[in-house]
Amino acid sequence: MPSLERDDPVLGDPAAPLTIIEFGCYSCPYTKKAEPVVSEILDYYNGLVNIQFKTFIIPHHDFALEAAIAANCAGRQGRYLGYHDILFEHQLNWSNGSFVSFASSLGLDIDTFIGCLDDSSVVAEVQADSLAGVHAGVIGTPTFFIGEKRVVGPKPFKTFKRLINKELKRNGIELH
Repeated sequence: MPSLERDDPVLGDPAAPLTIIEFGCYSCPYTKKAEPVVSEILDYYNGLVNIQFKTFIIPHHDFALEAAIAANCAGRQGRYLGYHDILFEHQLNWSNGSFVSFASSLGLDIDTFIGCLDDSSVVAEVQADSLAGVHAGVIGTPTFFIGEKRVVGPKPFKTFKRLINKELKRNGIELH
């Protein structure tokens, strides 16, 4: 199982006792298809489960690297979650100017954002997430890790619920 990283964003309550790790590609239609279930998990397990999103670049997907870098740059200004949502909302309509436009719509400091896009440390962070995925055995997106269990691809909520309940129980948390 991959390790939790402080520099990767967390969707949901950061203090939740269970963290699911998701490797996803912003350009991947399957990662986008999983987003409603991710939201359902966070709503249903409010305060008990969060999801740490790690970018896993699929090289043949257009703008995959650029989108991941842009999301991290939005995160440096405290707006990762909003940017994450915008990327999936507009996934089919990206162009070279999209990422700055998205940043502007969130009220980010554009000069800081543009400077960040060329920051080698941000590029290295994105590449490190993808490499962590490779080491964890990720071959496609999305891939989720719930404890020691791996879930590949978008799956229905009930698939996640069964695994999450088992993992919570294993950690001494009973649901009623």
